Amino acid sequence: MGLFVSTTGTNVAILELGITITHPTTNRDLIAQFSQEEVKQATSLTAAIQAGTLTWKFTATDEVQNPVSYDPETTEIDNKLRGSGKYTSKVLALAATTIALKSGDATLNIFTGTTSGQIIKLPIIVTSDILGLEFIIINMGTQSISFRTQDGAVLFSCLPDTKTTAMLEDNSTANGTWFVGQAFNNTATGIVNYKISSSTTFTTSSATDVVITGFTLTPISGTYAVWFSASITITQNNALLTSTAYKNGSPVADSRRVTQGTSSNWIGQSSLVDTITFDGTEAVDIRVKSSSGSISILDRTLLLIRLGA
Repeated sequence: MGLFVSTTGTNVAILELGITITHPTTNRDLIAQFSQEEVKQATSLTAAIQAGTLTWKFTATDEVQNPVSYDPETTEIDNKLRGSGKYTSKVLALAATTIALKSGDATLNIFTGTTSGQIIKLPIIVTSDILGLEFIIINMGTQSISFRTQDGAVLFSCLPDTKTTAMLEDNSTANGTWFVGQAFNNTATGIVNYKISSSTTFTTSSATDVVITGFTLTPISGTYAVWFSASITITQNNALLTSTAYKNGSPVADSRRVTQGTSSNWIGQSSLVDTITFDGTEAVDIRVKSSSGSISILDRTLLLIRLGA
């Protein structure tokens, strides 16, 4: 890792270093010739880079860096060696926008607010990006954040009141390979749990499974005990109400439970329980169907408790 400079059309004199970089020069490594301190003190070098008469890179094969981001006083080269943005943070409001991170951006990103639709994309990786490059997303808002690779593939859902960490493990592809983990900010003794409750009536006459409105979760990776319980109304005598947990759009067969009404407008309960393993990107939802007539799902709760990895 160094400071590789190239001329853009003219000779450039660096008085403090006692050199003139003649045009054309490509990828001259000043760190191989001078100390970090000497380079930091070279004000004419800084002026030439920021004016665009010299371009700069971290390695000969790296992408050309933004002229205005060169700042010897904050030792940008040292920051690159330790992981760009490692010592900076931002506080942002949740918005229905897409934020495309860059390697030099703030490592710690804290989100607040109530707006849904926030997307964060990790940087386009080049081979000069240091393994261990890290980004931390703290979601103090009320809506989930979609955390993705640079090409848009979903890595994780940053749930409300969580800390999500992504660390670069492999830099051989543009997406990179990231270690991603999530922890709840206020979870006692490290137990991860999710709960959805509602008292808004959901009614359907569908003979095929339909998702109960709002009863979808995307948990962090692990094996979970999954409970669903609801008060129900079945309008037709002897009609069957079937409740099923779905994982990533497919039914979990052994979660299926059937309740039969024994009179018209029969009121009772539907419940299911199962253990399901998720990889951190898979959603779980609860779906219901009716054998005949309409059914109504009244007060209800979906509860997930993480049992282990």
